Amino acid sequence: MIRRAQAEVREWRMGMGLPVSAGPGIRNPQLHGDLIIEEATETVAALNSGDIVEVADGLADLLVVILGCAEECGIELEPVFGAVMASNWTKTPGLRREDGKLQKGPNYRPPDIAAVLRAQGWGGK
Repeated sequence: MIRRAQAEVREWRMGMGLPVSAGPGIRNPQLHGDLIIEEATETVAALNSGDIVEVADGLADLLVVILGCAEECGIELEPVFGAVMASNWTKTPGLRREDGKLQKGPNYRPPDIAAVLRAQGWGGK
């Protein structure tokens, strides 16, 4: 699903004359940071107001903005997502904060995001 959605965002960005990149690297951080904050803020406001239509719209807008950032930064997000989810499965069921967030336990293994990015052509450590 992520690969297909990212390809659709890539096609749209190219059609709009927006940049896409061939390999991992930080590009246009101010714009992407501002867009992510803007859409996240709108989504949180919709959650707090109980407007499910605006929540759904905000979540979709966040996906577009995040996938657009990934495209401009040259990151194929699906393998990164896979690494993060594999790591999430190592968290301990039932170990939660007061607000309900699942916590890392003794079996937790962090994702090796750097290895995933290196496989995509990133030359960092």
